[in-house]
Amino acid sequence: MANTMWQILAKYLTNEPLTDQEKVAYKTTEKDPEHQETLKDVQTIWELSGTSAEEIDWETGKQWDTFQSKLQDETKVIELRPWYKQYYWQTAAAIVIILAVGYGVKNRFLTESTTISSTTGAFITNKSVQIDVQTYQSTDSVKEIRLPDGSQIWLNKYSTISYSSDFGRNNRRITLSGEGFFVIEKDKTKPFIIQAGGTETKVLGTSFDLKAYTDDKNIELTVVTGKVEFSDTKNDSQKAILLPKQKATFKKQERIIKQSTVASMSFLQWTESNNATYLHEIRSPKQFIVNTFSWKKNGLNQTVVEGTLTNRASIASYKDIELIYRIYTKKGTEKPTKVFIIPKHLIPGQTINYKYNLGNMFGTTARVTVEVKNAGIIH
Repeated sequence: MANTMWQILAKYLTNEPLTDQEKVAYKTTEKDPEHQETLKDVQTIWELSGTSAEEIDWETGKQWDTFQSKLQDETKVIELRPWYKQYYWQTAAAIVIILAVGYGVKNRFLTESTTISSTTGAFITNKSVQIDVQTYQSTDSVKEIRLPDGSQIWLNKYSTISYSSDFGRNNRRITLSGEGFFVIEKDKTKPFIIQAGGTETKVLGTSFDLKAYTDDKNIELTVVTGKVEFSDTKNDSQKAILLPKQKATFKKQERIIKQSTVASMSFLQWTESNNATYLHEIRSPKQFIVNTFSWKKNGLNQTVVEGTLTNRASIASYKDIELIYRIYTKKGTEKPTKVFIIPKHLIPGQTINYKYNLGNMFGTTARVTVEVKNAGIIH
């Protein structure tokens, strides 16, 4: 059976329409007694795999090598027909172990009752093997992803992340190729670990940007909130502990890590492009700036209010935050409204304090309200 026939078989198994010429070729092979049982075996593997393929990559060598490394030889084997050569078996196996490219397609290569010998390419019935991998890719726009543990990732253009099916249960380990902005849920028992281009980034709960494109000479990590550990996987002496507004640059060729400080949030500008979450955050600052306050009368009978503002946005940073104060007397009368502007920057996850004297020395105060009116956006 020529390689073209395997392509026709793959289209048939995935319910893709066949051309008239392909239909004739398939029917001819199907009627051939020498090939009937072979076709039946491949059909069985496909049905047991439960895999739904969106794209088929016929460059099977690398996938086959990876697949072989994850399997162990068994002794209870039903040999395939002599008509198969190893080359053709590898092509057939590739049909089963295709990685479905794109957005969150979960690949189940084998079921719990069937596996394949890594050396003979034959059926094995007495051991189960299952390899589950979750993969997300972005194309020409930013892609937002929420992981099983509640963490959020924004992938820059042409970036990929992947993680195993036990993510969040036994570990929180992922791989990255490209660039991503991460907002990580806290879990002291399971550090969040990212492997990218020979580096390892380890956090408990924080937000940061990691840029690790394969073709770039450097890998760059910049922290927005929290504390992050960044290291070379091949050299324990190359390690950096980063705090907010600090950056680590891993030089791939020299395998060294340089640490520096960033003066602005410009490294996150890419997250603003084609990003619905960011657009919502900049249009509605009041929804994302959490205000907590209290008030009291001081020794001069003045009404003093103090509180905190916390930025709950994932991406947007705010500045020049406007607060509206209202004082109510015991009779329910509202005093003239006061507006104050806090000339500070508020990045995601950050909390700032404020305190203002509202006066009203000669009046009574029964209630005070403080609301966020608006805020500027830091681009």
